[in-house]
Amino acid sequence: MEDFNNEEKNLPSVEEQIAQIEREMHGEKTEVEPQQPVAEPEPTNESCEAEPKKCKCGNCISICALILSLAAIVLLVLMLTGVLGNKKAEPEQQPEQTIFDKPAGEEPSDIAYIDLDTLLLTYNYAIKLQEDLAMEQKKAEGTIQSRMKKFESMYNAYMEKARTGMFLSAASQQAQQSELEKEQAAIESLQATLSNQLLEKQSAMNQEIYDTVINFVNQYADGRFKIVLGNMGGVTVVYSQQGMNITNDVVAKLNQRYGGILENDTKAE
Repeated sequence: MEDFNNEEKNLPSVEEQIAQIEREMHGEKTEVEPQQPVAEPEPTNESCEAEPKKCKCGNCISICALILSLAAIVLLVLMLTGVLGNKKAEPEQQPEQTIFDKPAGEEPSDIAYIDLDTLLLTYNYAIKLQEDLAMEQKKAEGTIQSRMKKFESMYNAYMEKARTGMFLSAASQQAQQSELEKEQAAIESLQATLSNQLLEKQSAMNQEIYDTVINFVNQYADGRFKIVLGNMGGVTVVYSQQGMNITNDVVAKLNQRYGGILENDTKAE
């Protein structure tokens, strides 16, 4: 019975144990100071009834241990709650929603616009048509340059003969001069013809792209918008609210449709 009393005296207080737990949770490594040994009292023949202030059993120690455990759990819960409560959940980055995403049938938006400059640079079908036109232009330039080299060679030969007096007669010189003039006129005519052809092809290309975009917008924007503008051909967008620009949505769906057409053409071949 005296051993139980001594163990109870050597135990740290509840406050000390709670403080020790709190320090450990904050990462502080501290050592509990050893308590001074208590001198054991001399055994006496007095019974437990003679010492009413001392515990007569080991139940006190179990109760103290239970209280300390409960206090530690409560403290741990409070500290974790405080730590987690200070962490604010970061909102997920949502992709920018445009008014084009609104399903058809709802109240239509008043207005939207398409950046046609961006469309021409990112729409795959428009890119293909422009590349084809560039190839035609390059071919025409090659034809003109070839004719110009031929004319230059004829002109240099004429000038060399005139300088050295190798013409047999003035009529012969006049004939070659007339030939040079005809070749020069032919080159100029060819250049004008090829330029007109390129302009016509460019106009047809622009019209084809325009028709494709207009047909698409009429189909997919029906029920979503009241007006859709384009910033080319005299219409300028000087201000728009966020989400009003539907260029990326239109180009994405146009490219998707064009990809399907190419895939079908490949399978048909």
